[in-house]
Amino acid sequence: MSIEGDDYSSAPPDTPHLRSTENWQNIFENWGQWSTAAGKRKIMEMLCTNRGIPSGVRGRYWFMASGAHELMRRTPNAEGLFDKLAVMPPTEHERVIRADIDRTFAHHPIFSNSPYLQDSLYQLLNAYCHMDDTMGYTQSMSFVGAMLLLHLPLEPAFWTFATLCRRHMDSLYKEEFQQVIRDSAIFRILAKKHYRRIERSMTDLNLHPTLLVIRWFFPIFLTTIPWQHSLRLWDIFVLDGMITLHKCGLLLLKYLKPRLRIIRTVSDIAVLQQPPKDIFPEPHVFAAHLISDFITWKDIMDAEREVVSNPDKYTL
Repeated sequence: MSIEGDDYSSAPPDTPHLRSTENWQNIFENWGQWSTAAGKRKIMEMLCTNRGIPSGVRGRYWFMASGAHELMRRTPNAEGLFDKLAVMPPTEHERVIRADIDRTFAHHPIFSNSPYLQDSLYQLLNAYCHMDDTMGYTQSMSFVGAMLLLHLPLEPAFWTFATLCRRHMDSLYKEEFQQVIRDSAIFRILAKKHYRRIERSMTDLNLHPTLLVIRWFFPIFLTTIPWQHSLRLWDIFVLDGMITLHKCGLLLLKYLKPRLRIIRTVSDIAVLQQPPKDIFPEPHVFAAHLISDFITWKDIMDAEREVVSNPDKYTL
């Protein structure tokens, strides 16, 4: 699924934009200096400017910020590994992968009309199933792979995909559904802290947060928020990880709060699953909201400890 009628455009390459591109190229060439906490914070601030990261270097930024270059360095015989994996026979996930590719970015003007990109997505997903057969394939992975292929060549997209799956998304994409329930419970605790009335209404209607986590987190919000906001979210997510998804979910509740003080009907639930585009601020303002400290890693860890300490309370 995609958001029909969305704005998939990029900023025009004017002179200030080109100067910004050169700045980012210098950052990539000296990435080690930007990998400190202070360096990452500075990058976060740069991502929240009105222009943000230039579209022409966004793919390389995702590759570097995710740590894909480090995964390649640590993996034995990494050179040529993707080419070997990509031509291996189909896995048990073949049917689901093929079906998901047909549904991925159905309204995107480039991806939906590119047999090359769709075939590349199949190669990427099939290769990863062989690379990590303990994780295999989970629905929504196709959106993540497609997003990367829209910004990176096939092999760097594969390594970035592998890094995101292992570094940030392993708790969601592993077959043990208990991990998904745990992440859902963490989100429920955070939602109760910030938006108690909405959380209580969800509980009264037996709307388990797992439904929202699957809808929102699994495709990294690509089927939920506008395209330009998705780009900003991804810019931050590749650097900061799962906390970004929790923040985005809570921001959706914040943006919807004036319309959704109490959830009463199924249509209200539908608004949670597919929020109207007019609730969102400008993309750079949204990015600034995402990097703010309204929740921290300490909040995430405290919530996780509560879930682990009360397993019977946080179940389906």
